[in-house]
Amino acid sequence: MQTYKRSLIILVATLLLSLCGFAQNGPDHRWTFNVGAGPTAAIGTMHNRLNTGWNFNAGAGINIKNPFAIMAEFGYNSFGIADQALAQLNVPDGNARIYSVTIDPMIRIGTDSRFGAYVIGGGGWYRRTVEFTRPTTAIVPFFDPWWGFFGQAIIPANQVIGSRTEDVGGANIGAGFTFGVSHGAKFYTEARYHWMNAGAHNTTILPITFGVRW
Repeated sequence: MQTYKRSLIILVATLLLSLCGFAQNGPDHRWTFNVGAGPTAAIGTMHNRLNTGWNFNAGAGINIKNPFAIMAEFGYNSFGIADQALAQLNVPDGNARIYSVTIDPMIRIGTDSRFGAYVIGGGGWYRRTVEFTRPTTAIVPFFDPWWGFFGQAIIPANQVIGSRTEDVGGANIGAGFTFGVSHGAKFYTEARYHWMNAGAHNTTILPITFGVRW
């Protein structure tokens, strides 16, 4: 639940920041940007191993010539390990995360209309990390301003008992819809299929992202 709250906070903050820049960008601006967040589903062989997680995506690109643009995008996806997989491995808990940096050409429809759509796809670098953890406690220092002294507190924590990280190539393809706001800014919703070439452990995910393009 905390991860979903964190993604919502990030999305609201970035939306507010983007609103500050709306007046500086017209509908024919050369540069294009996007930022968004939302839920991510693990599909394929990962469907029974990962719980539904969340994603954050940000990108910058160039409007080459209507309707074409090319984007450079950073993506982050976070998941919990499914109970079934934890039971098979006999570990108490775990999580997985995927970072990506990709180059993605985009074809847009209805760029001069309030409602529009686009197709996007490309490929690049993906880093997949899986960690298995167990609950423990940690001693942390604290300062009490009322009594004016330093002390130590014991708090719940997670200890990593095993992890694996892989850097692989991958590809993605997806589509989205846009709704114009003002000065070239548009809210968007997008579904994107990502495939990571990790040999016998290929990973496929489907992030659903909501955000702003301008």
